[in-house]
Amino acid sequence: MRFSSTHFAFTITIAALLTGCDGTSDRYKTPNADEKGVQFIGNSYFDFMGYIPKDLIVKSGKVYMDRSRSGATLTQITTDYEKALAEADKPEASYEIRTLLLEGGGNDVRKVCKTADQGAGFDGTFAGLSQPCKKALSGATTAAKALIDRTRDDKIENVVWLGPYYLAPDVVPPVLIDTFADAIKRHCETARAADARNNCHFVETRGAWTPAQADGYVLGDRAHVNEQGGQIIADLLWQGMVNADVYR
Repeated sequence: MRFSSTHFAFTITIAALLTGCDGTSDRYKTPNADEKGVQFIGNSYFDFMGYIPKDLIVKSGKVYMDRSRSGATLTQITTDYEKALAEADKPEASYEIRTLLLEGGGNDVRKVCKTADQGAGFDGTFAGLSQPCKKALSGATTAAKALIDRTRDDKIENVVWLGPYYLAPDVVPPVLIDTFADAIKRHCETARAADARNNCHFVETRGAWTPAQADGYVLGDRAHVNEQGGQIIADLLWQGMVNADVYR
């Protein structure tokens, strides 16, 4: 991809604006997006500190529309998706949503699926998960699959689903990450018979680091990626977009 010197300078300037002096996020928010055909919709995976969206600005040379918000459940993420469609359908809109960068599910399970919630005898297996955790996991999986299918019904050209990364085993059981990621990856990569093409591309992030290494790539909250972790995930996301030849 070639950039003019003016475009490259603009990109570097934007990247600089995104980094607050106190280390907090000052991301380029939705009204300033110069590429609304690509949109982030999700929770704090994208939103908290904004490391992943920031890195993609440098990689793409564009500021994607960012609708992510910390704490969002899949129900709320689906509502944000509906709002995005409604805005794009307005007569005055000068863009078409061609690519969605999606993720979600963590907030649907976080209250009952932490390792500490599984009890002292938890053996690390799916069978050992508490019933509330299994129920929450099933609900999140169903909601994520339904959102993917909504994008298919709505003829969104490309959906890139960013899979979950590992946290330390004493924070979140690896089996929880694996069960959710495997189910969403399988659904995403399976084309529906009635569809001319499969619009969904799953980005695998579990190879970025092991559960034992996770604390080196997340912040002190032991949940959200730090700058180094964000760069690794952004690299995987960008490479997934390039490999799938999605509009970017």
